[in-house]
Amino acid sequence: QSQSTQLFSLYPNPANDVISIETSEIGNSVKRYTIVNMLGQVVFVRTNSGFNSSNVEQFDINELPKGVYIVELFADGKRSAQKFTKN
Repeated sequence: QSQSTQLFSLYPNPANDVISIETSEIGNSVKRYTIVNMLGQVVFVRTNSGFNSSNVEQFDINELPKGVYIVELFADGKRSAQKFTKN
């Protein structure tokens, strides 16, 4: 029973080559990001120790095919997800 709360903002959306994910409430928690396609396949995973000084993570999505994806962020036992479109 994972609860979905909004832990991040994602921009630009739609995107062409890079997306930025800005986290606010999480602080220095360990964060795990996944990008999932509409077939449910995980196409990207990144885990951070949480000790980076910035609240903004950038992801190179240049290699992803055009389509709709879901970014999931797991931190502090919470899950947050947002859709974005790759042009």
